[in-house]
Amino acid sequence: RLHRAILSNIPAGVTVTDLIGKVTFASEGAAELHGFSGPRAMRKIDFFDLVSSIDRRRALEDLQRTLAGDPLERREYLFLRLDGTSFPAELSATMLRGGDDEPTGYVIITRDITSRKQAELLTRTQRSLATSLAAANALDDALDICLAHAIEATAFDSGGIYLVDPETGALDLARWIGFEDEGTLEYLKHIDPDDPRAQLMGMG
Repeated sequence: RLHRAILSNIPAGVTVTDLIGKVTFASEGAAELHGFSGPRAMRKIDFFDLVSSIDRRRALEDLQRTLAGDPLERREYLFLRLDGTSFPAELSATMLRGGDDEPTGYVIITRDITSRKQAELLTRTQRSLATSLAAANALDDALDICLAHAIEATAFDSGGIYLVDPETGALDLARWIGFEDEGTLEYLKHIDPDDPRAQLMGMG
């Protein structure tokens, strides 16, 4: 009970499974991480069903190597929430032994690394943007570079850059990606300064 109380309060997802991956214990952090209503809702599920199919085989093979006595430390996999959405996480695991010193399962610690991955992507994007802008020869080239990097950093499938008329305050769409529909493009091309959309853009 003491051990389980300690595991329940670790600020990460802690899961205990048997040798075939069936969950026998889950912490509050694990339930929250994967979108379950609570730890009990995770009992008896297959832990590997929480790993994306992209990484499931690799995670299974890596975890099985701990049977040789080598702990699994900070390996990255794509995990799943109950609603089907995915998130990157870092996994560490050790083998669990019974009273006869025989393997009985695994203790798995999972940490969501979404924020870290986003920060890493932003840093790479900023460096690439600076390098690309230094090589730009014209305003149009610079705008195209800025837009491409913004799309990459946000993972949006469309976006645009507006230029502000210094005299009227109106906004004109100078560069765009992904606006295929003529009606949508026409709606976005010019925004008067008193248009609510202009006010929203001014607020950032």
